[in-house]
Amino acid sequence: MTDSTKTTPVPMPWSGREVPHLTVEVNQCCNLDCHGCYKNRFNYQKTLAQVREEIDFAIGQRNLSTLTFAGGEPTLHPDLPAMISHAARQGVRVQVLTNASLLTPSLLREYKAAGLNRVAMHIDQGQSGRPDCAKDASQSEFVALRQHYIEMCVSAGVEVSPVLTLYKDALDDFPSMLERFHLHPHVSSMLVTAYSQDLNAHESTDDGLSVTNVDVAQMMRDKLGAAPSWCVPSTHDDHSYRWLFYTTAVTVGKDGRATKLDLDASNRLALKLLPKLDRLANGKYTYEETSPPLVAAFMCGLYGLSSLSPKKALQTGRFLATALRNRNLKIFGIVFQQAPNALANGDYEHCRDCPDATVRNGKLVPVCLVDKLEPLSCTPRA
Repeated sequence: MTDSTKTTPVPMPWSGREVPHLTVEVNQCCNLDCHGCYKNRFNYQKTLAQVREEIDFAIGQRNLSTLTFAGGEPTLHPDLPAMISHAARQGVRVQVLTNASLLTPSLLREYKAAGLNRVAMHIDQGQSGRPDCAKDASQSEFVALRQHYIEMCVSAGVEVSPVLTLYKDALDDFPSMLERFHLHPHVSSMLVTAYSQDLNAHESTDDGLSVTNVDVAQMMRDKLGAAPSWCVPSTHDDHSYRWLFYTTAVTVGKDGRATKLDLDASNRLALKLLPKLDRLANGKYTYEETSPPLVAAFMCGLYGLSSLSPKKALQTGRFLATALRNRNLKIFGIVFQQAPNALANGDYEHCRDCPDATVRNGKLVPVCLVDKLEPLSCTPRA
């Protein structure tokens, strides 16, 4: 990654208690077998009482905007509606990270009634044993599968955010997938986990598929001309970006074509101001929340005006005029996550103040390392 003003992202101001997100694992049971999975070492299911205790602990540790229920596969847990309800009553947004294969309209309505805000829907070609598609399903069939579940969530009044694991052999296909989501009226965010062979319990030798955020930044720059907005650096290096945020304002015309404005780090003042204004307005930093069109317009306007560049301000003004004619505008955000790596001293380098930390043994631990750093007393899966 070059160290230019445009491509050096602004660090997110999340730290300590002011980290807006956390995960709670309800089980480590799953109906699929994903190539890149690192959450398949055990086979347990927590009780409702245990999960409620972890929710209360999490809310006491962080000024949370969003809490994500994860697994395993959380929709396998019969008490998930009660867990959603308990978290929602604490005043946080509730998200469920799921492979979506067990979702039904009635189940989504039940989750929605309990207080669910969003489904983080993990569907990609590295998943084996999906009951909703053929073993050798093509990329186009996966596109149709994602659309099926997106429509199901939207019909139930639940927001949806696609999630996928990005393998090195799929880097060239990513831009076309991203374009489809830019155009989609009901998708405004996306979570991408860069595959790491080091975390893959299936592979003992290098499979050549691992990806880092250096690979991601190069792909986004070379294929799309895009630069990152924000980052979460690593615990050991301010210039090792473990979370990379790409932020794009999008408006779609009647001809189905998107006009875009990248909110990248070329305007560092705006990217420092926007999270502060978010914290001031909401009493906490928000996490992957859909911005209403007026808020999106404000973000774009602030970005253009604070650039102190007549060219950037004019570009932003033209973009907003196009959005007004199209009568639609959204902020689309992607988060790319890079896996931790082991150091020679036995420590691990991972994302600083991990926004995806989970609760284990009365402490917050990065979710991707929790089974190594704080292993459970239950029997590992054979």
